Order: sequence, then structure tokens, then C-alpha cells
Amino acid sequence: MTDSPTIISREDARAAGLKRFFAGKKLCKRGHVSERKVSNGQCIACDQEGARKRHAANPDKQRERNRKARSDDPEKVREQNRKWRANNPDKCREQKIKYRANNPEKVREQNRKWRAANRAMLREYDRQYRKDYPEKAKRWGITYRANNKDKIQKHNRKIYGDGSTERLETMRKLYAEDPAKYRGRVNGYYKANPEKYRAQARQRRLTKLGRLKAFWGMIKKRMGLKQGARQKLLIYDAETFQAHLVSTLPGEMTYAEAVEEGYQHDHIVPISYISKNFPFDIACKMVVDLDNLRFIPATENMQKHSKMGEPYQLKVLGILKERHL
Repeated sequence: MTDSPTIISREDARAAGLKRFFAGKKLCKRGHVSERKVSNGQCIACDQEGARKRHAANPDKQRERNRKARSDDPEKVREQNRKWRANNPDKCREQKIKYRANNPEKVREQNRKWRAANRAMLREYDRQYRKDYPEKAKRWGITYRANNKDKIQKHNRKIYGDGSTERLETMRKLYAEDPAKYRGRVNGYYKANPEKYRAQARQRRLTKLGRLKAFWGMIKKRMGLKQGARQKLLIYDAETFQAHLVSTLPGEMTYAEAVEEGYQHDHIVPISYISKNFPFDIACKMVVDLDNLRFIPATENMQKHSKMGEPYQLKVLGILKERHL
């Protein structure tokens, strides 16, 4: 509650240059104990009550009047609003809560527009906050990720799996400008969190999909080893592997040019689909089958993600089934 106004006579208030005075317990004709205007002795409570009645009787007229006042002297209106908020914090808070509850969509849209117009400021604020309060920011991040797993997955699918080429092109450009910086960032994370990284790797290997991806990674890693090792793995040599990928490229592009342009190895029938629908030994053969491999741009690979069902994918799936089942 606000404190009662100081008792001061009308003459003393006029001499002090004040606009209001308070006569104490003296009642107005409507029974209010309130401040009064120095200029005409009008009771402030009566004045406010009359304003509320006029607004209720003519809301459009009052809104137009308020708009005109804001347009004629916006700084004066802003200053009045600042003073009112400073003098009535509890009432201001209640009004905000009530407004958000009654207008959730409007508030969300206003927030989206504000964030879009102030992204640079928000990023700088976030960076400074994480720098000033690293432990608090880390705890908040852990809590947020734990409570919003579905929201984060939906966001990641939108960015990386639903055709957001602009974002992918930006990431690719930044990587091209300073690849050492990004490799250093990844390597720095591994060095700073060795136990966490090993635990994540162990967890991935527990799933059939994780085992298949690890198997494919091992195949690519051993491509350059001696013939005996390749025979033991029952795979082709590096030259055969590269020659096949080059055959899937447009024009006369070479393997080195494709790598430089950012092309990636792609499984036409995704590894995730294979892991869900076939036993592990059959899945391993399908993963390394040359007919299931091709070279495509990184952006296209990200957009494709693990989707399955296109006619060309079903055709390759038929070939793999006939060959390995």
C-alpha cells in the first residue's frame, strides 16, 4: 500500500508550487478523503471516478483521446507512465499478469517481434551473462534441456532436417573461413570432457544403430590399410570405393574436388532404417554395399536426414534385399 499524503493547506501548496494539497480528514461532498487540486479544489477521487464513468460510457472516444495525447507529446506520456509504474509497482505487476493471461497469443507475437528486432543485443547479453555467471548459466542449460527434450528435438529437426538451407549454407561458409577454429572447438570439448565423451560413445554403441554407425566409421578408417586387413573385413579397397563415389558425381568432378566442395558420403537407404528392419549381420552388409552409397552436397544430405520412402530409395532397397537376404 502507498503511504498517506502529507497534510498541507491549499495556500501552502500554492506557495510551494504544488498542484495538489491534502486537507486531512476533511470529506468531499461524496465522502472521499483524498487529495484535491490546488487550481479549483476538485477532489482527486471524484475526478478519477468521473473519468472511469466517462470511459465506460464512451470507450472509443476515450481511446481516441489517449491516442491524440500520445501522438501530441509522446515523451510526456512516457514520463507519466514511468512515474505511475514507479509509484504503483504491485498494481503494475498485477495488470501485466492479467494482460498476459488474457492475451497469450498477442504477447507471444509481440515477444517474437521484439526478439527478431533485437537479436544482436540479446546475443551480446547472453554472452556477457554466461561470462559473468558461468555456473548459473550451466545449471540453467542442464535444467532447460532436461525439461524441453521434445521442443529441442523439434527445433533441431526444423533446422537440420526440414530444408533450412540458408542456415546450413551459413554454417558451411563459416567453417570454410576458419576450419581450424571449428575443429579446435570440437577437439577442445573432447579434451575438456573425456569421461563424458566416452560415456556418450558407450551409450551409442549399446544400440544397434550405434553399432552400425561405429562399424561404418571403422570401415572408412581402415580403407587405407593393407590388403589383408581389407580381406578380413570383406570390403573393397579405397580405390574402388572412391571410383564408385566419383561415378555418382555430376559432370567431370574428381574425388578431391568433391571433398573440397563439401560433398558427403550418403547412404541412399539410411543406416537408421536398415538398423530397425534387418538383423545386425545383414545390416552390416547393406551398410557397406556400394549400390547403397553415393556422393551428395552436404546441404542435400542434411535435408534428407534419415527420411525413407522416395522411389529411388525403394528401388535400391529392393536390390539390397535381393542381394543379402
